[in-house]
Amino acid sequence: MSVTPPRPLSFADSALYACGIFGANVVYAFLNLAAGLYLERYPQVPTWAVGLLSQERSLAGAVVQPIVGAWSDRTRTRIGRRKPFFIGGVLLTWASLLFLAGFPPLVPMLIVLSINAFFLNVAVDPYYALMADLVPLEQRGRVGALLAVFNMGGQIVATVAGLFLWDGSPELVFVIVATVLVVSFAITRLVVGLLFNVSPTDIVTFSVVPAVLALAALGASYLPALRATRIDPLIALRYE
Repeated sequence: MSVTPPRPLSFADSALYACGIFGANVVYAFLNLAAGLYLERYPQVPTWAVGLLSQERSLAGAVVQPIVGAWSDRTRTRIGRRKPFFIGGVLLTWASLLFLAGFPPLVPMLIVLSINAFFLNVAVDPYYALMADLVPLEQRGRVGALLAVFNMGGQIVATVAGLFLWDGSPELVFVIVATVLVVSFAITRLVVGLLFNVSPTDIVTFSVVPAVLALAALGASYLPALRATRIDPLIALRYE
């Protein structure tokens, strides 16, 4: 059976597709940068474990990437091959980041922090595999270069946010990173739908994308509000 080759992508389409890797690398760079600072709140964690947890992305990627990539190639669902991995991986990563933002007890924190990169790999590896579905062979070099630029941009954003905001509010940094991840993959999901001719009656697409954005907005507002409720009103009035 012949396979229809993908149509050429415009620069705008390529940039929208690259948004996914931007969001993923915001998370990766943030975790690499902040893991040590985060674990300072847990003096029970030994130094060797801090280094291991900081590099958990590399350990998880070595095992997860080939398995999930091959699995997504063979997956057949009503919503496509890659979408279940995008949705599941991004939402699990989003939830784990918001959970970690609350500085939970030691054991639950260690469990979630240990598997956080696994969740993101579930979304990122099919994302890379999607290039073969979306991008014509002659354009892959250009799109790959654009992915590298967005990759670097995500690392810069995470580094700047961590440097300037961590001391004031670590919880806010977690919320920003989680929101960027969800919005960036929602944009990529939108362009994938446009390129594959999503119909006006595609209930899954037009329900999942708004739901994901609503969850991002909820997370962005919940933690700052929770932090505000812990402030003594008398202290706040004294500062006024």
